[in-house]
Amino acid sequence: MPTQQHQRAQSSASAVEEAKRAFNERVSKAREANPDIDMRVSDDVYDCKPSFTLPRDEYGRPVGYDQRNAIADEMIRSENPVGIARYLSDHPEEFEKIVKMGTARDIARAIAKIEDRADDATSGNPPSAGRSVSKPTSKAPAPVRPVTGSPQTESGELDDDAPLSAFVRRFGDRELKLANR
Repeated sequence: MPTQQHQRAQSSASAVEEAKRAFNERVSKAREANPDIDMRVSDDVYDCKPSFTLPRDEYGRPVGYDQRNAIADEMIRSENPVGIARYLSDHPEEFEKIVKMGTARDIARAIAKIEDRADDATSGNPPSAGRSVSKPTSKAPAPVRPVTGSPQTESGELDDDAPLSAFVRRFGDRELKLANR
């Protein structure tokens, strides 16, 4: 009877085989449409190897895994691996920026953004970053201007350190002015 670990290994192996098959199919279609595609991919991008090609330690973890392996893993999972490879080849500074990222999650996000750009380019749409989105103009009237200004205060206001007699004198003067109106 197979152990649970053995079943997981078989499941993982079949998932890898399916991913490789799908990747090879996508690349073959791209080569049919554009036979010189291999010439447009840089050596740096070609040197990225997926993690399933790396040797394993006694715990089954890949030995020597780095960011380039994460890039290759994301390209294997991608719907448009050739578009990503071309983009990274055409933008070596972007490739180096991704290689210096800290986590596989950051790399996955960066590759997803590139995949969106590559999909837009192959579908004839302008790149997402360059699209101008026009906001609809409102037909509402302009907002009412708020009341501005500051309240009128008497000059020479008293502060907290003034003696009580100064406050009483000022309060009395104000009351007299109000009474004479």
